Amino acid sequence: MTKISKKYIAGFIDGEGCFCLSKNQAYYRKEKRKFIFVPEFTITNTNLEVIKLILQYFKDIPIKVKLRTRIEEPNKPQYQIQAGGRDRVLAIINHFIKYLIVKKEIASKMKEYILSRKSKDYLHSSYTEDEIELANEIRKLNRRGPINR
Repeated sequence: MTKISKKYIAGFIDGEGCFCLSKNQAYYRKEKRKFIFVPEFTITNTNLEVIKLILQYFKDIPIKVKLRTRIEEPNKPQYQIQAGGRDRVLAIINHFIKYLIVKKEIASKMKEYILSRKSKDYLHSSYTEDEIELANEIRKLNRRGPINR
């Protein structure tokens, strides 16, 4: 199998990748508590061969990612590499940030957000004004709506 470089994948992330925050319902002992914002990373493309090469790279370094396939006729199938959670997304950012160009700003904001939340109780800790601002900046860079408390 062909090997690909860190720089190649960083370029692929710049073009086809996304660092975002997903809004998820938090549960505590089966009770809904509040929404939490979970860092996520994706790469989406229709070329399965290159997606498999990128998957192998992640396996070798190792950072755990998932592969999802989306098929909507009449379009070509889309293959998506996904990683979620503070530790995995931070590991991806730390591994590639040196080589990012287009996504460097959003990766830096995501890293700052993750590090701000890292020492806190994920489910029960309130968001600071700075964290809300970072989340809004991340969403703005991804062209999404504002974060509400």
